[in-house]
Amino acid sequence: AATGAAAPAPPAAIVHLPRFEVRESGGRITDFGMSVVTNFGVLFDGRIKWMQVGTVVPGSSAALLGLVTDDQIALIDRQKVTDLSRSQMLHTFFHRKPGERIALVVREAKTKRWRWVELSANLHSIAP
Repeated sequence: AATGAAAPAPPAAIVHLPRFEVRESGGRITDFGMSVVTNFGVLFDGRIKWMQVGTVVPGSSAALLGLVTDDQIALIDRQKVTDLSRSQMLHTFFHRKPGERIALVVREAKTKRWRWVELSANLHSIAP
């Protein structure tokens, strides 16, 4: 039975991340509007063996340039992902000032076509 109380407002859109995606505490997704997925050993300071695009935030730089989940990342700023340490990777994706850019060479998950994209950093958050 209605008591005259206003219905609660619908919750804000929440982006849920699958397990083992790289993000920082506080729910920060990368400064480019996407998470990255890599081999589990990276969590324990192991070497990066592979890297893919994870969740992409609608309207972000990553989304506007057509990146989608499972696109393979091969190069970051002309450096092979397998040559990056965990700390270098985290700095590259999470410690850019708004407006800074990053260049990626990605292999599209659907077409298997290689392409170059240049992303622009902005701040994005997700639910923890």
